[in-house]
Amino acid sequence: MSTDATRHHPSEALLYPECEPYASGLLALNERHAMHWEVCGNPDGIPLVFLHGGPGGGSLPHHRRYYDPSRWRIILYDQRGAGRSTPQADVVDNTTHHLVSLIDPDPAIHMPAAQAWDRYESACSTLLPRADGQSRFDDEATALAIARIEAHYFIHDAFLVEDELIENLHRIRDIPCTIVQGRYDIICPPVTADRLARAWPEAEYIVVPDAGHSVREPGITRELIAAVERMHARLAAPR
Repeated sequence: MSTDATRHHPSEALLYPECEPYASGLLALNERHAMHWEVCGNPDGIPLVFLHGGPGGGSLPHHRRYYDPSRWRIILYDQRGAGRSTPQADVVDNTTHHLVSLIDPDPAIHMPAAQAWDRYESACSTLLPRADGQSRFDDEATALAIARIEAHYFIHDAFLVEDELIENLHRIRDIPCTIVQGRYDIICPPVTADRLARAWPEAEYIVVPDAGHSVREPGITRELIAAVERMHARLAAPR
C-alpha cells in the first residue's frame, strides 16, 4: 500500500494535453434510449474504455486527459440518461427491476432539488471544499441527470443483491487491477475499497493520504496516470 503525500502537486499539470475525439455518435440501445460514444487518441493504440462516475455523471473532456493519446485508443461513453445520451435524466428502461414512480415533472420542483443534491455532493468530493459552494456543473440538465439517476440507483441498492459483486470476483481475479482510494473520501468511503482489496489480494491497492473523492484531486490524478502507465507497459511487453 502506498501513502505518499501529494497535495502540493497541481492536478492539471499531471494530465495529458487536450485530446479531441476523431469519431463520435449515438448508439441506439432500444426504442427509447440512445447512448453517446466517442473515440480519441491513437486509432491503432490499445483500446481503453472509460467508465464515468455517477450513476448519471456523464463523461467530460478532462476524462480523456488521464491517458497518453499516443498510446491508447480511448473510448468514452455516457450511460443511459446521462451526459449526451438521450433522453437525458430518464429512468424508464434504466434497470431490469421496477421503476421509480418517486419523480415530479415540474422543473420548478425537481430542479432546485437536483441543484441542492449537486452542491452537497460537490462539497463532499474534495479534501478542501470550494469556498463559493458552487455546483460542479454549469447547466441544469447535467445536475438533474446525476441527481435523479444517482437517487434512482441508491434507493434500489444499485439493483444488486447483497455481496453480489464480491461473490463474483473470481470471474475477474486474473485481470490486472489497481485500486486507487482517497483517504478522506466520504462519498465512497475507504472501507469499501479496503474490502475489495482484501477479497482481491492480487490487485495493487493505493491509498492517497491527502485526497477525497474527486478524480481531480492531485494525488488521485497522479496515481491514476501512473497506474495506467504501468498497465500499458505490461500490455505492450513482448510475449
